[in-house]
Amino acid sequence: MDFAFSPDQEELRDRAASFAFRHIRPAVAAMEAAGLPPGELITAMGREGFMKVRPVHSSEPGLGHLDRVILLEALSRRSAAVGLLMVAQLMGIAALQNFGGPALQEAFLPPLTAGEMLVSMAITEPTGGSDPAGTATRAVRCGDYYNVSGRKVFITNSHLAGLAVVVVRTSNDPRRGLSVLAVDAGLPGFRAGHLEHKTGLKGCVTGELVFDDVRVPVANLLGNEGDGLAIALKAISEHGRLGNAGVALGVMQAIFEETMAVCADDPRAGEALADIHADSRAARLLTYRAAWLLDAGQRADAEVATAKFFADDASLRSAGRAMTIAGGSSLVEGHPLERCFRDSIPLISADGTGDIQRIVAARSLVGRFD
Repeated sequence: MDFAFSPDQEELRDRAASFAFRHIRPAVAAMEAAGLPPGELITAMGREGFMKVRPVHSSEPGLGHLDRVILLEALSRRSAAVGLLMVAQLMGIAALQNFGGPALQEAFLPPLTAGEMLVSMAITEPTGGSDPAGTATRAVRCGDYYNVSGRKVFITNSHLAGLAVVVVRTSNDPRRGLSVLAVDAGLPGFRAGHLEHKTGLKGCVTGELVFDDVRVPVANLLGNEGDGLAIALKAISEHGRLGNAGVALGVMQAIFEETMAVCADDPRAGEALADIHADSRAARLLTYRAAWLLDAGQRADAEVATAKFFADDASLRSAGRAMTIAGGSSLVEGHPLERCFRDSIPLISADGTGDIQRIVAARSLVGRFD
């Protein structure tokens, strides 16, 4: 059993950590105040190659699943908001890369992978997001176009994205009723609606997307009509949930380092430090193994769901424990532990709540051992 990263992965981790220290750390205060990421930070990540995703079943250059976790952990050590922004970006890029036609890829992949454009993955609706089968946003075929009408809510990158990858209902068929369209943000009738102001993750924009009879070319269909549920579930599990766990790993590393500093002045904090260390190591093993399974071409629904709910819960648990030993100073706005605590709360709900992850894992395990 080999727990070592490859030389390329070691290089990626070191490069991402250095980038985060030099570019993300100085921008955190401004992101907290404005609620927006600096545009130059996004393009800088593109220049570093952080947005190049390896297509499925391909040996082309790009980030595999474990590579993405390594990257997200390093970036999120400095800012979970930047980490979650990148989860959505990489999810959208992967969907286009794996299911988009040549013309669609040619039009959008270069600016997306260069960090010149953001993408949003628009799945969640007012009725909920954990079950894409409940999608109500409609796409009606009219010749060479679909007319799209509906609303999406709690969408990452909503007000900044130049492209939205949108799950829509194209028929009432219970199995083949959903499809996925790439919708250019400049199309008439498409607009960003309500902007959310979250507990944490300041700098990661979240909001509503509104589609009012938007005419989307049929050429913007990802996969085939009726493939939407499969595409959405793959994106949510392999990119959303796994990426979310990677972000939680970065937050836990920040919590651990802050607690180490407290221990230097107060040896009594050692017990809490040991608990935080145990949680972070266990979360890493769960998350890295789930990513490794996906890179090996294996199904990992239970492993991804377990990694997600454990890492998110452990991040919030560790932040609370660290704050109790750090004392009153950690309750002040702007303290690193206060930000880690705030950032940990929305991670639990993003990409499927912890309760949903437990249901997914249980169903997968029951089916596996029937």
